[in-house]
Amino acid sequence: MVSSTVFGIEHLLDRVYASLGGFGYKVWMSYKGSVPVHPKKSNFANCLEAVKRADLFLGIITGRYGSGKQTGELSITHGEMLAAIQQDKLRWFLVHHDVVTARQLLRQFRRASGGWKKSFRLAENPVLDDLRIIDMYEAAIRHDLPSVTAQVIGCRTSPNLTMCFNSSRNSLVTWSESNAFFMRTAHE
Repeated sequence: MVSSTVFGIEHLLDRVYASLGGFGYKVWMSYKGSVPVHPKKSNFANCLEAVKRADLFLGIITGRYGSGKQTGELSITHGEMLAAIQQDKLRWFLVHHDVVTARQLLRQFRRASGGWKKSFRLAENPVLDDLRIIDMYEAAIRHDLPSVTAQVIGCRTSPNLTMCFNSSRNSLVTWSESNAFFMRTAHE
C-alpha cells in the first residue's frame, strides 16, 4: 500500500505506481483508485482496512498534510502511517527534505513532552501547511523509541537523496525537488 497526500506530487505518485507495478507488486494507492473499497465504510475506514490487509507499506511525507481531516482530527494519510507503525508492517517512508529541515528549525518551539508551545502558531507558508506533518515524520523515524532501539544502522547519500535504514523495521528516504524522479524503470 502507498500512503500519501496527492496535491503537487502527482508525477511522483505516477512513477511510484508504475515502478512498483513493474516489479510485480499489486499496488494499492488512493490516487490511482486501486484501494479496495467497501461501499458502506468511510474513506478513512477503507484506508485503514487496506493498511491492515497490505503486506508492505510505503508512506510518502511532503509539506502537505492531506485530506479527510476535520478540525483536531488526523488526516487519512497520518492515520494510515500510524496504523502501519502500530501493526508493525514492513514499511518504507519517503520524506521530502523540506520536512526534515523544518523539523530541525522548529525544534525550538517544541515542548519536552513533544507538543508545541502554546504561543507558537505556524504562519501560512509554502513549505508546511500543518505542524502535524512534523508529528508524522517523527512517528516514521520512531522518535518515540529510545535511540538505541531505533538506531540508524546505515545511510547512503547522493547529491539530493539520502536513504537511511534503522533497526525498527523501517527505511527512510529523503529527497529534494531536483531528484523527485528517483525511481527509474528498466526502459529509461
